Amino acid sequence: MRRAAGLALAFALGCSGAPEPGAPLDEASLWESLADPAEALTFARRESPLGRQLLLVLGIADGAVEAVPLPQAEDPIALLERMEPAAVRAAAAASPRVRVPVEALGLPADLGAAHVAGGTNFRAHGDEVGVDEPFLFPKRVAPTSWASPVPAATRLDYEVELCFVALRPIESAEAASDLGVTLCNDFTDRWVLMRGMLLGPGVMGTRGFADAKGQPGFLPVGAFLVVPDELERWLAGVTLELWVNGARRQRGAASDMVWGVREMLARALADREAYRYGGAEVPLLPVPGVLPARALLLSGTPDGVIFRMTNLWRSGLYLQPGDEVVARATALGALRNRVAPRSEDP
Repeated sequence: MRRAAGLALAFALGCSGAPEPGAPLDEASLWESLADPAEALTFARRESPLGRQLLLVLGIADGAVEAVPLPQAEDPIALLERMEPAAVRAAAAASPRVRVPVEALGLPADLGAAHVAGGTNFRAHGDEVGVDEPFLFPKRVAPTSWASPVPAATRLDYEVELCFVALRPIESAEAASDLGVTLCNDFTDRWVLMRGMLLGPGVMGTRGFADAKGQPGFLPVGAFLVVPDELERWLAGVTLELWVNGARRQRGAASDMVWGVREMLARALADREAYRYGGAEVPLLPVPGVLPARALLLSGTPDGVIFRMTNLWRSGLYLQPGDEVVARATALGALRNRVAPRSEDP
């Protein structure tokens, strides 16, 4: 059984403050690199009054991407259903290039609203919150774009993560090659999470998590969908970072994940737990044993989140209206999300 044996100890001995700020944000580094086009396809979509345009992104500089428009498709997942990566590259090689400002990019693909997330899948994060092994939970919320506001909450916390994107229905961990990657932030209302955990017994992840992390606006995703030729090899070079109001709070490498992408996928497909969400019991996957196309598999986050058992009552430590949260990951671009005013604020 997945356990939270460290919670009581964390309550008694844990740090009561927020994480110490680290290096300041270097704006120039946020969009400085993309995946090598010879090793991965990078897709984005331009939003305009005339409609949505799918782009194959080849480079980035000075706040704009260099890209090839793909006029016969609006969605990269649909495109890859009918074209192999080699054919996409060949078509792009003969097409004219355009420059598109990053600010014009929206969601990189049409994505679902029923996802799977990994908790404490980075050992240092498990240590800081007092949970001794990874676990899974459902994230039932539609993604928003990389620059969307995030609604205020009672105890709002951040988690920079990799989101693996199912390019087609997946029924076996051996189909990990059918995953793309984007950047995301798994926002959480820690008050809702802890209240849900305390309402009744259950395996870790089955109480509190889905409600606390499934609120509208709690899943901004990056502007790029990257489809590596060799996913697991490509992940070895990825680093994640997050800043709050210009001060770094999180930094970690994808290689630090306790469960790699294949193990996370295998556990999700085999999961038959009942999860509490919206006052009802739901499965981890809408159809057990199948990760549907366009669903996300969230990787878990490095250490440096706000939450500790001993600071739950200190509301001022958590994200406040007006705070800016910036996240980035190697070759995946950045997120820039500001906490919106509370509904009762003027």
